[in-house]
Amino acid sequence: MTIERNLDNLLSLAWMQIQTIIDKNMIAQVSQSSKKSLGERMGQRVGRKANTGSMGKTWGKTTIDPWKDGSRWNRSWGVVQGYWGIVLLLAVWLGLGMPPAQGQDFKVNYTLADVSGQDWSGRNLEGTSLAGATLRYTNLAGANLRGTILTKANFEGANLEGVDFTGAFADRVNFNQTNLRDAVVVGLIATGTSFDGADITGADFSVTILDRYQTFLLCQRASGVNPTTGLATRASLGCR
Repeated sequence: MTIERNLDNLLSLAWMQIQTIIDKNMIAQVSQSSKKSLGERMGQRVGRKANTGSMGKTWGKTTIDPWKDGSRWNRSWGVVQGYWGIVLLLAVWLGLGMPPAQGQDFKVNYTLADVSGQDWSGRNLEGTSLAGATLRYTNLAGANLRGTILTKANFEGANLEGVDFTGAFADRVNFNQTNLRDAVVVGLIATGTSFDGADITGADFSVTILDRYQTFLLCQRASGVNPTTGLATRASLGCR
């Protein structure tokens, strides 16, 4: 996982914590205000009926102000400021120590994009989103797609030779008629995904989650050994 993605997760977590604190204090304010109103009404009613005035005065004068006397709101606001201070320091620290991008495209979101027929060979797309994207007949030979989100993407006819799909999320993807020779398809989540007519010679499907029927079909034409992992395609699919 890249540093930028870790920072995004950190910021999201900090914001969730801040929202939780604010929500709790707003609830506390409403609860305290309700108690005050109820106390005043009860005090007035008891004072009139019992004619003692003591309970009425006690209840009627009871005031809970969440903005005064070191209330929980003030203390929690300090916690909020503390959260943002930590996040700011980490952002500066990560920003100063962040290495160059080195040609990586992980900052780009390609969700629903149509890049059919383009030459993306050798690209570093680790951690990007290609969900719903159309990549028909796109050249991605040797590209890095580790940890990418490929849900419902269409790779029909694409050149995926030697592509590293390790840990990608590829449910309901169309890999029909693709060139997957020597691809590293390790740990791929590929439920509902089709590989009709795909060339899988030398591809490594280790620990990949596939539909049982797709595994059966792939085993009918599995052959070769992956040059990167050294594992035979049939062995990686568990073919008998």
